[in-house]
Amino acid sequence: MLLLLASNNNNDNNYKDIIRLKERRNNTYELWSKISYNYGHDFNNSNNNNNIHTIGITLGMDYNINNDKYKLGLSYSFNMSNGKEIISNIISSYGKINNINNNNYFLNFIINYGRMNVDISKNNSKHMNVNHTYVMNVISFNTTFGKEIKINNNNNNNDNNNNIIIPKMSLGYNHISRNNYEIKNIDIKVNNDLYINVISPSIGMDYITYINKDNSLSLKTSINFKYDVVILNNNDKNNDKINITYNNNNKTLNYKDVYNNSFNTELSFGIKYEPNNKLSISLDTYGSYDTNNYMNVGVSIEGRWRMG
Repeated sequence: MLLLLASNNNNDNNYKDIIRLKERRNNTYELWSKISYNYGHDFNNSNNNNNIHTIGITLGMDYNINNDKYKLGLSYSFNMSNGKEIISNIISSYGKINNINNNNYFLNFIINYGRMNVDISKNNSKHMNVNHTYVMNVISFNTTFGKEIKINNNNNNNDNNNNIIIPKMSLGYNHISRNNYEIKNIDIKVNNDLYINVISPSIGMDYITYINKDNSLSLKTSINFKYDVVILNNNDKNNDKINITYNNNNKTLNYKDVYNNSFNTELSFGIKYEPNNKLSISLDTYGSYDTNNYMNVGVSIEGRWRMG
């Protein structure tokens, strides 16, 4: 079980700034918060204990430079999975470069660093409670190239109510490291550092439509196809399992089985309300399924307030 709860890249989850270019000051700050729920299910294992229900809250601040062409941000996330069985605290810093030319082509660069402290508590009322803890570091880079294509309404030639199609392709890279695994209350430390590199090329398309005349309310639908190429560090090829046995119970955390190369299909739908240049509220839903027979579905609500 490897939880990458930070990465749901909080800095790039609302609609791209290139879609609505408004009159804004040169440099601005944004305060934002998000509440999310995620459900993960492994179809290879009928044991419901392997299902993961995660509730999280994230608080962040962005600094936008040169009318949103550059972005710097810092965020903190708190997540609880399966009740209080898995608790994680995540601090992330990130940067973004957004470039668009006169032909509506765009090129985005995003880099992110996250540090996650994880506590896992397994409780069996007939035996004992075992607490595991570890620290993970995630460094990620993503670049996206695409084109914004406007489709005029049949009713008039006003650009305000255009529908927008965005074909795109991306290349992502994640470096994941985890320190020694420690079992707190029975004083066991497993010397098993883990390093994983994941390269993820993808292609996809976004479709955005504006509902009202002032473009304050919009709907977005996306589909993406992604292939994850996983490279384990050499030291973990024969030592990538952590077996934890206490009394009559056995728990195995197997990173190798989770991180096989896989093809992933992702679908998402969202609605965004932006009544003015300062406030925006969005509701997003998503679902994904990969060739390792693992499914993720989730929903999130996010609010942003711009200052300056």
